[in-house]
Amino acid sequence: MAVLECREMFRGRQRQAAYGDVPVYTRIFMVKVDELDPDFQLISSAPGIAWLDAHPEDPDAYLIESNLSQDGDSPFWYKVVFTYKTSDGVAEIPWLRPHNWSFSGSLASVPAFWYYSGSDTDNDTKTIIHNSAYDPLQGLDKDEGEFTVTFTGNFAPPFPYVAAQMYVGAMNSDYWSGGGPKCWKVSSFSATRKVETVPGVQKKAGSDRLIPAKVTYYEVNVTFAYRGTTWDLQTWDVGFNQIINGVKQKCKFGGSEASEPVALHNGVQKASGEPPEMLTFRVYRMLEFGGMFPEIPDTNPYENATQFPGLQSDEEAMLNYLRVQ
Repeated sequence: MAVLECREMFRGRQRQAAYGDVPVYTRIFMVKVDELDPDFQLISSAPGIAWLDAHPEDPDAYLIESNLSQDGDSPFWYKVVFTYKTSDGVAEIPWLRPHNWSFSGSLASVPAFWYYSGSDTDNDTKTIIHNSAYDPLQGLDKDEGEFTVTFTGNFAPPFPYVAAQMYVGAMNSDYWSGGGPKCWKVSSFSATRKVETVPGVQKKAGSDRLIPAKVTYYEVNVTFAYRGTTWDLQTWDVGFNQIINGVKQKCKFGGSEASEPVALHNGVQKASGEPPEMLTFRVYRMLEFGGMFPEIPDTNPYENATQFPGLQSDEEAMLNYLRVQ
């Protein structure tokens, strides 16, 4: 079969729009062939326009629908109608769809070790919580803001499950999505294997015709938790013993051994009345987030839509798909 003629018809071109909705464009092409039983896919391809190509007058409207029908009394003429529309979910291939992000904030109960000791407008000056004799007060709790971000995206196989296992419970070692090291932690990491039938991603044997195919991909969900004070563990630097010249000794007051924990500084007993210091411990592994996860976008869902290592798109399948069926 051969295409003898293909031309766009200006009669019938449309733009439909309603208040609060996106415009829909229509383009019509007439195609003439030389056979009574032609290949419909080749007829649809005759205008040379691919799926998701932009409309010539609106770069934000993409080709998302193609209709073919025999036109008039002649069996050799066919009408091809293309529909363009603005949409975030126009991609049929799963891993070409934009990533989704959701955000939530809540309060979590954490140990209280310090308080804001400055003025009501001073959010920087902090002091260890103690009583009037400068003894640390223990067993106190406070509410601390915890921000959670959930990422959902589709990726071609294989799924890097070994890396996923390592990242669960890990903190960021780099500056990532507005947070410094140790501020982000992966709360959960999951992937679900899915199969979809996608039209026109593979060639039929012995011809250039594209036929539907089942595509396997992974729907990945990752939850990140943000804490501005970092995810390190903190506790008082207090105890009953001190280290003098490399030897552990009991802390004493007036020759008597201390009956309660004493504030320490570098392992040595502090003077009576001095407030205790804080010890900080890293209890979660630190990994680079920048090379594993896409950055949180500001507005555009396609922004920073990078792949996870090992989750690479099938370029040949995508190129085949972007041809009109």
